[in-house]
Amino acid sequence: MLATILVLAAAAGAAAIDLPRLFRKGWTREGTVYAAMLAAGAAMSVAAANVARAPSSVNVIVSLFKPVADRVFSFMGWKG
Repeated sequence: MLATILVLAAAAGAAAIDLPRLFRKGWTREGTVYAAMLAAGAAMSVAAANVARAPSSVNVIVSLFKPVADRVFSFMGWKG
C-alpha cells in the first residue's frame, strides 16, 4: 500500500510541475500526450510495486510482427 501511495505521489508531483507549464504555453497536444504517458507509466509502476504478475509485453510485439516476418521470409524464399 505504501509503495502505491509513493508512486502515485511521485506521478502527481511530476504532473503538478510539468502540465500547467505545457498548457500555459498552448502546447495542448504535448500536454495531453504527456498526461496519457504519465498515467500509463504510473499504472504499470503501481502494478510493479505491488508485484502483480503481468504477461510480457514482448509477446504482443511478437504476435504483431511474426506474420509480417513470415511474409517477408516467404518472399525471399527463406523458411521463417
